[in-house]
Amino acid sequence: MSGPAAAVLVMPSGGELGSRVERALAAQAEVWGREVAGAAIELAGTGERLPAAADRALAAHGSPLLVVWPCLPRLRRRHAGGALEDLSAGCDVVFGPLLDGGLYLLGLNRSLPHVLELFDRPPGDEDAVTRAARLALEDGLDIGLLRVERPLRSSADVRAALVDPLTPGEILEILGARD
Repeated sequence: MSGPAAAVLVMPSGGELGSRVERALAAQAEVWGREVAGAAIELAGTGERLPAAADRALAAHGSPLLVVWPCLPRLRRRHAGGALEDLSAGCDVVFGPLLDGGLYLLGLNRSLPHVLELFDRPPGDEDAVTRAARLALEDGLDIGLLRVERPLRSSADVRAALVDPLTPGEILEILGARD
């Protein structure tokens, strides 16, 4: 991507794997956000509500806006590319769903507070994506959907990441050090 194609808002992960893993995932998300958006990156504060943080980022940088939760062992540029492609094709909202029902990425062309409020709780709410999709469809919004990804939040996720050849070395090293 040449120049920022989007603004990026990095939300706190809300994970429970331990501070070292969470710090590594947050650092990775921030690097990814800077690659995608350059200086058009915002870091949400702990406890900051998603609708307010998204409105702040949209006001500061405009749209499109990609909201990311740092819970994937590996964020890729294609995650941003897929969301931006859907948004430029006319989607109002793009969901990057997790296996556990939460989100790793949310793309917006404008503020949608009634949709954002559904994700204004810790990640992993198994019904949030379904409820948001239903609400978006009822409102006549066009929805884009990225591929489903596995987060790094539970011991089962850790076991899967340890055998995944695409898990970055830094994450493997941290996970291997866990008891």
